[in-house]
Amino acid sequence: MRLYRNKIIILITFMVIFPFIAHADGPVTDPNYTQPLSERTKAQIERERQKEAITKRIMDIFYKEERGELPKGSYHKALEELRSEKYLPSPKGTTKDISIQGGSGKALVLDLVPQETNYYCGPATVYMMLDYLGVTNGPEDQPLTQSNLAKYMGTNTQGTDFNKIPVCLNDWWGRQWYVNKWAPTAQQVHDYTKLNVDLNYPVNYDAHTSSENGYLPGWEGKEVWHYLAGGGYITGGDGDPDEINYWDTYENNPEAYGNHWVKASVMSDVLVDRGMTY
Repeated sequence: MRLYRNKIIILITFMVIFPFIAHADGPVTDPNYTQPLSERTKAQIERERQKEAITKRIMDIFYKEERGELPKGSYHKALEELRSEKYLPSPKGTTKDISIQGGSGKALVLDLVPQETNYYCGPATVYMMLDYLGVTNGPEDQPLTQSNLAKYMGTNTQGTDFNKIPVCLNDWWGRQWYVNKWAPTAQQVHDYTKLNVDLNYPVNYDAHTSSENGYLPGWEGKEVWHYLAGGGYITGGDGDPDEINYWDTYENNPEAYGNHWVKASVMSDVLVDRGMTY
């Protein structure tokens, strides 16, 4: 009888806890939730190291050109050399230049799509990125859909593994370009976003809003883990990072859904527990 009673207690406890974790990849306000995460492979870690070195080299050229230490056009030339070196395809989507007092930038014109379930912010974000890159089918010729991406990344009601995002992007795009950057600084958020946007490629942000990390538009006062499609930046006139642009796919929150600009430092703060895919 005692064993039976213990089983009942365990079952009731599970039933009480499970509703809170069931939809954890979308905007879930349970502070006990931790987004699924697998260990990185040695190959992933090495690709991250190489990509970071490439990005630093190219961005150093940009800042030297800004300071007048290199001729005008040096940064653009470095981008084209990188594109040729990595066999990166020419841009598919459209962009728009941004010009404000004290700074300038660029934004990708992504097609916003709402996530199909509460926990599909990962698949929806990856869908927007691949769609912008001109991808229509996966490595096994499966159509580009949120459900097919979710299946490919192993998405379930607890969410999408951050380490599966670059793998999916690279496999479906057919290029080994995307890697994760963990806990980027504000400068890195700006630089890594800028490099991709100037090549006409979107990025992914894996945000965790909380009272400790800060909040994004529409999520004030709520603790959530949420993927966001990034596609724009503004650089201050002195070359300092200013703002970055992102798209939120959760249409059930009208204040969060859609396109937003935030300070690079604000985005950096909410990426502290995960990071960005660039």
